[in-house]
Amino acid sequence: MMIPYFGASAYDDPDVYARSSAINYMHNVKTPTFAWVGERDIECPAPQTQEFWHAMKALDVPTSIMIYPGEGHGLRDPEHLADVQGRTLAWFDKYLK
Repeated sequence: MMIPYFGASAYDDPDVYARSSAINYMHNVKTPTFAWVGERDIECPAPQTQEFWHAMKALDVPTSIMIYPGEGHGLRDPEHLADVQGRTLAWFDKYLK
């Protein structure tokens, strides 16, 4: 599905995908970041979010992560929706004051 954007598949030209990978630019990240992901997200898998979180921790950038069990790319469970909203507002309250 990404061939129109990248111009080739990851199998034919893995470098074009690597050049767009956020992990290659981690040293530029300075903004405190709260990341959340659904455990079953197939578009942005939880391990990618964990890698991003781990890199931020290694670079001493304030970060937090939440993985919502049973959720996919978008949260559906009302308790999870309320939780992510509360965590996001608390994060903004802490870092935007």
